[in-house]
Amino acid sequence: MSEEITLFMWKWQHVFRVCFRSAGEKLFQQLAPSLFRSTLLVGVRRPGEKAEHPVCIDPEGGPWELGLFEGLGHEIEESSARFLKNNENIAFGSDEANTEWPARVRAGALRAAIESRMKAYDAREHTVSFCGMPSPVGSYDVVPVLHLDAAALARTSLLHRSEVPHRGQGLTRGLSEAAAWALIAEATRELSRPAPGHNARECFKRNSRDILYEAARNFMAAAEWVGDRVDAVGQLFDACNQISAMRYEGSIGLGRMVLARPGHPAVREALRLRKPVPLGQSRWARKILQMASDDISVLCDGRELYGLGSIGSDSCVGYDPGREDLFVVAFRDHHRWTLWHANQRLMQVTDGVPELAREPISQEEFTRNLRRVFKNAPDLKPDEIWRTIALAGGQKHGALIIISSLAAQEAERLANQATPVKPTLLGHDIVQRVTAIDGAVLLDLHGVCHAIGVILDGLASLDGTPARGARYNSAIRYVETRTSSAPVMAVVLSEDATLDVIPMLRPQIPRRLIQDVLAQGRELAAAPHPDRIGLWLRQLSSLRFYLNANECLEANALVEHFHKQTTAWGQIWLELEPFAPDPEMDDSYFC
Repeated sequence: MSEEITLFMWKWQHVFRVCFRSAGEKLFQQLAPSLFRSTLLVGVRRPGEKAEHPVCIDPEGGPWELGLFEGLGHEIEESSARFLKNNENIAFGSDEANTEWPARVRAGALRAAIESRMKAYDAREHTVSFCGMPSPVGSYDVVPVLHLDAAALARTSLLHRSEVPHRGQGLTRGLSEAAAWALIAEATRELSRPAPGHNARECFKRNSRDILYEAARNFMAAAEWVGDRVDAVGQLFDACNQISAMRYEGSIGLGRMVLARPGHPAVREALRLRKPVPLGQSRWARKILQMASDDISVLCDGRELYGLGSIGSDSCVGYDPGREDLFVVAFRDHHRWTLWHANQRLMQVTDGVPELAREPISQEEFTRNLRRVFKNAPDLKPDEIWRTIALAGGQKHGALIIISSLAAQEAERLANQATPVKPTLLGHDIVQRVTAIDGAVLLDLHGVCHAIGVILDGLASLDGTPARGARYNSAIRYVETRTSSAPVMAVVLSEDATLDVIPMLRPQIPRRLIQDVLAQGRELAAAPHPDRIGLWLRQLSSLRFYLNANECLEANALVEHFHKQTTAWGQIWLELEPFAPDPEMDDSYFC
């Protein structure tokens, strides 16, 4: 089979579509790989053009049916004409704007019509579609479409408000949505270039990190508008990065900045500045942040710092989260800060790089992982262990808890770099005290404490990272070194309330899932289609860890077959690392 384009829009459409898909894969690989599903181009023939097909889609033959867009051109023209008739008295201040008005109305109607048609696809495929504005290419107006996985998107932190009250200005509800719209904007810009796709090296050349920065800036507008300052949009993300990077007399910036309008009923003002400090003056702003404490925050209207205060008190009205007009930026460490709304982490930023806030690990997830690590030991008491973790996690400082089947022996072995204690179940007040000092708390499988202030040993690990603190890296070293003697688990609680479990085992999957995916690959090899190959490769790659030796051999053979087929089509091929059995994989990963 050779890939022939039946629904032809322009000469380089196939190259452009492959580059568009690749840009989406790279962006969401950095943000959250489970979000990305697919990309699509929809072209609608412009009035007066004589191209063969009224509507074209690329890729052809994928999950999209051309029938989904039947009658689209007529719907667009009818909708545009109706809108123009109902608004015929609208006039602009320039002849140029009046001339462009009908084309702008048609472009909006075209996008709205495609968005409407995509709803049926979304319901069937469990996706969420993002559609750009049309760009004229050849005889067609072309709209880029991005599909995200609906379930994965729902798991990310999302606000409810999608526009600024009383302004009609659009807002993105979360970093995931902002990233989708930033990619769509990039695709629209690329489509506006002459002969889009003719130079694959120049197509979507912008770094995915830059697109992610743009997304974060746009998302922060949700917090910037709280002061109703028209001059505030677009500055908050960069200002927070600058403040978090600065030291004041050698100390790093720790504290909270409350984003709310002056006089907000849920905010108690302790001090009002006579002259507000612009966020853009980062040195001055950093100096003000130095006055923040556990109880007192810096107050900001999205543009300027106007005082010191706190959220809630006996004299304040409780905050209604449905209003979405009060946010908190928590400066956690040097170059690290987090955006919060109503106890929900919306975005965290490390070294200027925005990330989705991780969902906290539930007790059910923790217990399931605990039982797998300790092989369902009969004396395991997950509830007692979780109780201690929950008590430690309710504090402002971090903590490190080690769970070991050899806790008593480890307390003796590390006695010279720890404080061994009589085996004790820790109460609420004691947990706060023993985690207030350096070192780990050592628990056995019953949740009984055997030592506090434990300075862990262990060999240097390739899994360590300078982006995390000493607590996390020491836990990595200890677990990797001691696991060979007996099962051990570490729980790292950070100052920002995030919880890391080491090791956090990969999820269990049905054994038949691997065979089903390989069977799909064999079927695809018999009747190949380029975009279905891409989807299959992503699915297979997500199962890489679980493949045994024979399955790896078959997977590599199929990948090589598709490589040759794709090369024969003249397509771009992204090299995959050969599949090989993972030494950590065993039958415990199957359910």
